[in-house]
Amino acid sequence: MNNKIKFVSVGDIMLGEETSVGFGIRSTSEKFGYDFPFRNITSFLSQFDFVFGNLEVPLTDFYLDKRSLRSVRFRGSPLSAPILKQNGFDILSVANNHSLQFGKTGLNDCIEHLKKHNIKCVGLCNNKNRSIMETISIKDITIGVIAYSLKKSEEFINESNTLSFIKNNTDIIIEDVKYYYQKVNHLFVSLHWGFEFVDHPSREQIKLAHSLIDVGARGVIGHHPHVLQAVERYNEGIIAYSLGNFIFDQHFPSTLESMILEIELNEKQILDYKIHPVKVNKRFQPELAGEIDSKNILSKISVLNKWLSNVDYDDRYDTNECYKEELMEKAKFQKLQNIYFLRNIYKIKLRFIFTYILNKIKNLIHKRSYHFKYKAFKKGFFNYNEQF
Repeated sequence: MNNKIKFVSVGDIMLGEETSVGFGIRSTSEKFGYDFPFRNITSFLSQFDFVFGNLEVPLTDFYLDKRSLRSVRFRGSPLSAPILKQNGFDILSVANNHSLQFGKTGLNDCIEHLKKHNIKCVGLCNNKNRSIMETISIKDITIGVIAYSLKKSEEFINESNTLSFIKNNTDIIIEDVKYYYQKVNHLFVSLHWGFEFVDHPSREQIKLAHSLIDVGARGVIGHHPHVLQAVERYNEGIIAYSLGNFIFDQHFPSTLESMILEIELNEKQILDYKIHPVKVNKRFQPELAGEIDSKNILSKISVLNKWLSNVDYDDRYDTNECYKEELMEKAKFQKLQNIYFLRNIYKIKLRFIFTYILNKIKNLIHKRSYHFKYKAFKKGFFNYNEQF
């Protein structure tokens, strides 16, 4: 028997609205159709045996109040669930910092909508606090997927035992891999980790990824930074530290570059992998990058891969240095976000304008902006480990 399968992993999927409230992804989908975000990539995804990604937002209308900015943001429509299935998604990770945006009720509602369309969710815990593995079998090859978030929930932290949130004890992930890997042909681990807008992992991330491959995982798929990071072939496995954004309404130039990771497997091993460069257009639609953009993206990933050889000597891989870089990049993004808001203010509903401005004023008064956080961190007022 010499069966082969090909599957692809994509980056973060935000089918709600983060920064472009009133004209973001959900609003655009309501206007042009819920398939609109996928229209430029559907035919490509249809070539593969299955598709995996990180669903960064619950698909729920639970307690939806369109007059409330807080209620609208980070909320996708249940009508997006069948569209995900049509685009080949059989398994999605919900282990991330936004899945509990509307609590267990909102997350469970989302999971039920996905189940109706035969989409499995990973990142959920069983009663033994073990991440539940989901599997898919194609051509007598069984692939298992487990998922974890190393980033805390943005909302409903008291309900976070629903998901596989890992604080400091990453040995839990290693033990789960040891438990699951012999039950399938190939086990992949999805990790929501790293530092937002930072184009490299920390030493701790690299060490963890290597450890997971060493104890039986076939691959590690990373999400959360919103930008591209290195792809490493390590021993018998593959590690994608961050695939970047797939569908997201962020406007940093680096967040508009992405990749789709294609992996070819037989019953025993990874046969090959390929990086497909992706660009996200002005309407938040991912599409295969053109020739020039493809060369630039592949060249960037090549440079990022070479950096890994200096991980033991380069200070940038220190966790606190990574966090300092994240705060600096977030301060830049916040400034860019404000400019984008002002340029597009005519598109935004009036009540959201007042709420947005009021929140900005509150952040300035209480020194909660990333500009202030970056300055405080540089002065040593706190460190990364105090943030979880």
